[in-house]
Amino acid sequence: MMMNVFIAAALLLLLSGGAAVCASNAARSTGAIANAVSLQERRGQERSTWVWSHRDDGVLTEARVEGTVAFTDDYTDVLSVSEDGLFQATDERDGVARKLRAVRAADGTVQRTYYLNGRKHEFDAEAKAWLSKFLLLAAREGGLNARARVQRLLRQRGARGVLDEISLIKTDYARRIYFTTLIEEGNLDSATLNDALRQAARQLSSDYERATFLIETGERYLSTDELIEVFFEATGKVTSDYERHRVLSSVLRQQPREQVLGPMLETASSISSDYEKASFLIEAAPLYISDTALRSAFMRVVNTISSDYERGRVLSFVAKRMQTGSALD
Repeated sequence: MMMNVFIAAALLLLLSGGAAVCASNAARSTGAIANAVSLQERRGQERSTWVWSHRDDGVLTEARVEGTVAFTDDYTDVLSVSEDGLFQATDERDGVARKLRAVRAADGTVQRTYYLNGRKHEFDAEAKAWLSKFLLLAAREGGLNARARVQRLLRQRGARGVLDEISLIKTDYARRIYFTTLIEEGNLDSATLNDALRQAARQLSSDYERATFLIETGERYLSTDELIEVFFEATGKVTSDYERHRVLSSVLRQQPREQVLGPMLETASSISSDYEKASFLIEAAPLYISDTALRSAFMRVVNTISSDYERGRVLSFVAKRMQTGSALD
């Protein structure tokens, strides 16, 4: 009973204009054991270690890169390895185990050691053909050397060439890395940015990877008026309420412009989880409750929360902010 009285009082305060309101105005690819990029400290300097490991139906493929490793343009071989670097490829399938270790030799060339079924073996034509297939697989499915590869594709084939290449990639983890790198490195016009986001929303099936992509690139999209709508359309395709909340929270951290507030609130209204919706509205409330029109739209979304407890949680927060005159603090 006391809660209902408090909610009614809070609503009255909100809809009356709120005299106390201040006047000023956010690996996992399918079948993967691990997809990780980490930085390790070594003698006071950053030394990167990248590992991709995939096991499926008795087949194991694993790539490991330490330090700096460069590959040929067509990804058929290792081109160079830094002094403290390593490239290691492991492939086990159909009863055959292959492994390659590539390090920097004393003269600066690449020293390759190849193992077949656990024994050293000549790096012959068959081994070279295997490595070529392995590197392309690791690049497309594991995101091996993704940033450098996207930059190379941009130079050779342009942004459309990168988008075409992404269509050949089968894992969301690698797709997301390529999409994000394209947005960051491509100096794209609005039309291509639009196409890239729509393709990402269509091809990234994992809510986690889709949300992560939107978080990584949101500032680029939301800074351009004509791309705001398509960004929130893509956000609306994130089916997980938790992940959608994560994207919207990342937008809040950008201190969004006025043009963003309406579409962001509309996207929040489609969150089905009362808890996730209420939690986001509490985060976002300071942006909405000091303006009469925005406050009315905000309250309409609050009223879509079916749980009395979660709705009361939002109203309690808002009422306290307004009573202390700290709506925008």
